[in-house]
Amino acid sequence: MIILLTNDDGIRSPGLWAAAEELAKIAELWIVAPDKQCTSAGRSHGRDTSGKITELVSAAPGVRAFSVECTPAQCIHHAMLNIMPVLPDLVVSGINSGANISIDITRSGTVGAALEAANYGIPAMAVSLETEESEVFSSEPKADFRAAAYFCRKFAPAAAGGGLGGDVHVLKIEVPSDAGMDTLWKLTSLARRPYYLVSKPEGSSCGHHSGLAWHTQDDYSVFQDGTDAHTLLVERKVAVTPLSLDLTSRISLGELKAAMEKELPADNKDFN
Repeated sequence: MIILLTNDDGIRSPGLWAAAEELAKIAELWIVAPDKQCTSAGRSHGRDTSGKITELVSAAPGVRAFSVECTPAQCIHHAMLNIMPVLPDLVVSGINSGANISIDITRSGTVGAALEAANYGIPAMAVSLETEESEVFSSEPKADFRAAAYFCRKFAPAAAGGGLGGDVHVLKIEVPSDAGMDTLWKLTSLARRPYYLVSKPEGSSCGHHSGLAWHTQDDYSVFQDGTDAHTLLVERKVAVTPLSLDLTSRISLGELKAAMEKELPADNKDFN
């Protein structure tokens, strides 16, 4: 099995190298990661990125590692088109410092890289460890990634084996900060309420330079049972969520058509 490992916290992140140590036990491993911190990059393709590729001396024996001046999503394309001699059997993105849960995940560079890999028809995993807020944007967080790395290795064969079903393109795995190797895991859906809350910074006003403030949701009762957020934050279990590239709403298209026809003007009902 050949695995490509990437992340959005950058090539120096200990989460990346903790995952590398475990995954190298079960596969031929290649690492292609951004040269710097890229948290919240989503699936962006930055136009100001140089794409410069630098091969590094790998900290994991037998593993080839490259840093690229680009976004996490672009790392996937550089790996597939410029670096690896053959396509991998699995792409693993992580281990991210900070949870990637609920409807917030589309802004995640960790999830974004995994979805980009799925564009190639390659199964992917996006793995994150719950950490303190102060660690979320760190390129070298101090968290202990060993348990999360264990779950990386645990789920990799299943994700690569093709037995997850045709509409599962990414397995998103969230590991509690206090997890051990014996922590239970659970299949979940995405929570429908945001976990990362954005707010106006104190004293900011239109016309002045001011960033956006953010904090995590501290009222866990807003997250329903069976969701990734509830499983991670309340039950303290590993939350495993199947993701699909298809963002089409699950509503019946026939029902939607009937509802729209009622609202459209009589001269604009040109449905097929």
